[in-house]
Amino acid sequence: QIQNIMSLFGETRVSESPQAPRPTPVNQDLQNRDNGQPESNITPQQADLNILVEAGFPVLRAQKALILNRMDVNLAMEWLVDHIDDPNVDAPLTEEELQRHLGIDLTPSEEIKNC
Repeated sequence: QIQNIMSLFGETRVSESPQAPRPTPVNQDLQNRDNGQPESNITPQQADLNILVEAGFPVLRAQKALILNRMDVNLAMEWLVDHIDDPNVDAPLTEEELQRHLGIDLTPSEEIKNC
């Protein structure tokens, strides 16, 4: 189910390497806006993620910031700046944190438990 959560952001093709000079946009449609072409298949979550990635933040950190800030790109940007020196900034969210911030239950159903 965590993969389903991350699928909100679409395909990620950004290098996590700190040496990468410029991150590649997560969704190719974002590049089309500069060519005057419509952004046909981009979701709001992908667009917000692209904004944070293009600002230079790693994809996973940007996803975490969006999740922690109700998918609000402005609040996520503030969170990223406020936590830039936090040694635990890249620690993955726990299932409990995901449940609390996304309002979904990640507890496996009895059907899944019995497999």
